[in-house]
Amino acid sequence: MEKKTEHNTRDTSSAMSTVATKPAVTTGGFMFNEFTYRGVDWLLNSALGVAFSYWTIRTHSGIEHFGKPVTNFFNKHLTTFSETGLSKQLNIFQSAESIKSGAYWGNVFSSIMVGGFATIPPIMALEANKKEISRSLDEMVYGKEKVANEPAFNAYYQSIGQESPKSFGIGLTTRLISLAPILGAMVAYPKPLTKYLYEPIASVTKFSAESIGIKPASLMQKRKGFEETDWDFIHTNIGTDFGLAFVYSYIHEYTYKWCSSLLDSKKGDIEKPHIKDKNHIAPQPFRVKDMTDEPIAMAVSEKPKPLGYRDEKPDSKIAQREHVAAAIKEAPSHAMGGAA
Repeated sequence: MEKKTEHNTRDTSSAMSTVATKPAVTTGGFMFNEFTYRGVDWLLNSALGVAFSYWTIRTHSGIEHFGKPVTNFFNKHLTTFSETGLSKQLNIFQSAESIKSGAYWGNVFSSIMVGGFATIPPIMALEANKKEISRSLDEMVYGKEKVANEPAFNAYYQSIGQESPKSFGIGLTTRLISLAPILGAMVAYPKPLTKYLYEPIASVTKFSAESIGIKPASLMQKRKGFEETDWDFIHTNIGTDFGLAFVYSYIHEYTYKWCSSLLDSKKGDIEKPHIKDKNHIAPQPFRVKDMTDEPIAMAVSEKPKPLGYRDEKPDSKIAQREHVAAAIKEAPSHAMGGAA
């Protein structure tokens, strides 16, 4: 009995360690992840952000409906913050010029942030089809036969079915969480970021565009009320968004996955994981059986009782009497006579 218990314990521990071991990510899985969070969450996010910020800062309708209200919001709150001890200790926003600059970059950041919200639904759609897309990419790299026959591929695809679902609400919340430190850096330290990040990237993108003949004349002239040309503004914003959004894409990726897993586990989904594979049978939780229930196994495997068998259970006396009566009825007549 002890040997059997020890064997079962060893098997259980082995099974638990197998479940806990996360399969290696395949090449297709890596490509999927980079396309989703660096392609969509960085490049597409940045492109949409630059387009939206152009509308809100360089067009009259955008300035009236978005730029002015947002700039006034930052002006008001940065002025209030400048009077606090923390602002004085950090030596930020201690002049009217720094507050004006902070409000401007706050407006730029808000424009970029709002424009990038459109990337959350595509990320959700990609995550919902992660298994199929990863498999297709692996088949393109290694071939269908190798992907179908090697257990490592199937183990990774099975693990995808165990991942927590990605919702729009969590995506939106984690986006705001991820953007918070970036907003703080943009507003508090615009000059060093402009010098060491935005302008170097802008010079590269501008040179690259002009080298292949992209130099629209309509964007090269200064417009009334603006200090720089539209061409310079676009590339400065490309440097801003593409530079900061690259860091953001990593923060958002990990917070999105972590928060989805955390909230999913609080709902009890750790015990009942999201399994997409129809052929997979989840282990059933142990349940203490009601002592009044009759075990199904006994009904199937129970052997016939000998004549005169007595069941000690008090709730089976009726069954005992019926069993004895049936045995007497079936007994040979001479045996009944002999008994008489």
